[in-house]
Amino acid sequence: MSKFDVKIGISSNRNFYKKTIPVCVGSIINSGFNPDDVYVFVGGFDGDYEPMDIGFPVKAYKCPHNSFDFTSVVSIVEIGLDDLNWFLLHDTIEVDKNFYEILSLELLNSKKKINVFPSMSMGSYDSSSFELAKKNLHVIKNISKSKCIQLEDMFIKDLPSICNGFEFLGLYDVYKTGTERYVEYYKEAGIKKNKANNGTKPYLILDV
Repeated sequence: MSKFDVKIGISSNRNFYKKTIPVCVGSIINSGFNPDDVYVFVGGFDGDYEPMDIGFPVKAYKCPHNSFDFTSVVSIVEIGLDDLNWFLLHDTIEVDKNFYEILSLELLNSKKKINVFPSMSMGSYDSSSFELAKKNLHVIKNISKSKCIQLEDMFIKDLPSICNGFEFLGLYDVYKTGTERYVEYYKEAGIKKNKANNGTKPYLILDV
């Protein structure tokens, strides 16, 4: 990348986007991103791709599949937006006020992922990433959460990272649902990840 020209893509789900999106998208816009450069892909719907209102002036779509962390990847390919540069995130994140500034500096000359492996598939995606995704669309579309974790970083594993680990901030009921989440702070990237599953439970939490 010769200049900072990137779209933000956020994977979400119809069952919990109303809880997570205000925290996630609100913080991204407050950091300085133009809402026109923010896209939210809400999985779990039937039918065709349709624009939807999520309460923010961003571009949001109902997506006819549930592909967990790969919902954005699948949707960008199928809608035909894969000729753009993207930085993909989960909806269970909150960014610092200087997130836009951090990302603009970090991505000025090269593509990056947020963390050394695993980065939870969050980072830069471009045409080469999406070409690989197209070849694996049958694998990642409507994938299970456990399989999604197994394929983590599949399309960005060779990228340099912004962070070398994270700071654990504690357990918090971030979304006021009764479920405590592990808050991981990727300080150099300006990202807090409100994580339900960190490998300490014998089962996967699939809601907020």
